[in-house]
Amino acid sequence: MRPLQVTIAAWGSYKEKAVVDFTKFNQGSLFLITGPTGAGKTTVFDAISFALYGDVSGKTREKGSLRSDFATPAEDTYVELLFEHKGKSYRVYRAPKYERPKKRGEGMTLSQEVAELYIEDQSPIVVITEVNRKIEELLGMTYLQFKQISMIAQGEFLELLVASSKDRVEILRNIFKTNQYEKLQKALTEKALRLQRELTEQNNRLDEIVNTIEYNRFDEDDELTGLLASQSYHYERIQALLKEGLADSKKKEEQLEASIKECEQEEKRYIESIAKGEKINENHQKLAKLEEELRQLESQKEMFATKKQRVTQALQAMNVDSFAKIYEASALRYNTAKAKWEQVKAEL
Repeated sequence: MRPLQVTIAAWGSYKEKAVVDFTKFNQGSLFLITGPTGAGKTTVFDAISFALYGDVSGKTREKGSLRSDFATPAEDTYVELLFEHKGKSYRVYRAPKYERPKKRGEGMTLSQEVAELYIEDQSPIVVITEVNRKIEELLGMTYLQFKQISMIAQGEFLELLVASSKDRVEILRNIFKTNQYEKLQKALTEKALRLQRELTEQNNRLDEIVNTIEYNRFDEDDELTGLLASQSYHYERIQALLKEGLADSKKKEEQLEASIKECEQEEKRYIESIAKGEKINENHQKLAKLEEELRQLESQKEMFATKKQRVTQALQAMNVDSFAKIYEASALRYNTAKAKWEQVKAEL
């Protein structure tokens, strides 16, 4: 904010209207307001402070005693400040609340406090609270902060020096608009705390997982056993060793699966051999049975021959076919058994 002009009317030691034009000092970066004690230097600063915030900069005057004691009833007490801020021009007009003689008749009348803010290309603001809010928004400072850094009254510089760190930080934050960095810092702090909590949870889970690993699966001199027995776990190394162990286990598993397949094939061959042997044994049993039947039939051969002769004689004598049929059936049975025996014998 750069003041351009301040107008003081019936204010403090200024009985009449006075105008201080700061534009005459535009050529210099610094200028000095000087004069003997009581010349009205502080009154100029009070006028600027009151125009902006509705209060004075020093402690020697109260807000309710700003009207000049020498002002005539026809004079109005007010201050008006023209200033420039970020390339825009502003005009603020304020009048304090005070009692003054009536312009007509006798007695006193009360003039109410007035505040008006004029911004180029905008409608004027005439509500006191809105004017105060807009000024604080423009300058980024409250009245107290403005007193401490921009309009320090005589003898009050010590207040800024002895202000607490928290107050000075707040003042500087508003001046340099670093609130966004404070929000960023707060967000980063919260994120860091959240990540720290998540990291702690992950570490706890890792501890639980590591504690479930059985020590007896490793040799006493094994590196993994030593890492698991230590008070603080080296998770990356443990993970690397476990991956190596898993790779070895997978390789051994593949080898075992290959061995199992070979055993299954060998078992299949054994089962097939057993089935063949059982078939051979079954054939042996059949052959032995047939041989026994053949021996029995061989032993009855003479008897059959005798019976055949008798049957033949009987048939011839009696011309009976029944004995012939019995003989033929017996002969067929004998021949069939013999042929079957020969077949089984050949197969064996």
